[in-house]
Amino acid sequence: MKLFKILSPCGICQERLRFWGEDVKVAVTLPDNSLKFVSLGELQPYHWTKAYDKETLEHYIKE
Repeated sequence: MKLFKILSPCGICQERLRFWGEDVKVAVTLPDNSLKFVSLGELQPYHWTKAYDKETLEHYIKE
């Protein structure tokens, strides 16, 4: 039987996924090998976009 470990997305992947918003869910493996699904906002609470207002980041806003 082949086992797979789910890793949280790397920084580049997180940036690409964030294009669709900070509510995108990603899987992370916990120390007990269980999976937890968290939003990108939870995974990166201090993302660089927090330094700007929404008007400045209009390309990140869902329409």
